[in-house]
Amino acid sequence: MNYNMKIDLNTKKTKATRVSKGSESAMKIIVAGELIEQVKEFCFLGSIFSGDARYHKRRIAMGKEAFSRRKELLRG
Repeated sequence: MNYNMKIDLNTKKTKATRVSKGSESAMKIIVAGELIEQVKEFCFLGSIFSGDARYHKRRIAMGKEAFSRRKELLRG
């Protein structure tokens, strides 16, 4: 498919992932004549999203959450 969209983005920093619970197949996204890299998972706002539609909290976020639950005990 060709959508002929006008987009201004950094193709060197841009990555794409296909989120699907079914079988995985490769995508081919070309912007300004450059192929966008396809990744199996990516990190966004401290969480990891994977191509099989799973969501994982990162260890730092989990540690921060545990600390904030016990902050009164640790401050006293």
